[in-house]
Amino acid sequence: MTLAHHIPTTHTHRLLHCMKKLTLGRRISLGFAALSLISVALGLVALKTFSVVDTDADDLANGPVSIVQIHKIIRENYALVHEHVRATD
Repeated sequence: MTLAHHIPTTHTHRLLHCMKKLTLGRRISLGFAALSLISVALGLVALKTFSVVDTDADDLANGPVSIVQIHKIIRENYALVHEHVRATD
């Protein structure tokens, strides 16, 4: 590393100066507020994702051919195959 990496920029210097002026309580409060905002943002993303999943599940269950109808068709076909196998023995 060169010496230039250790010299703070004007912006960094101002930020450090502002942080030094804050009391410990205010620093903790700012940290808590930042974490709270991140948590709220993640919660909103999760809610949006769950609503998409819910919509997709509804589409699967109530779409053109529902899961219940597919299950019924499979059972009917299984019964027909079983009947055919028993009839040809």
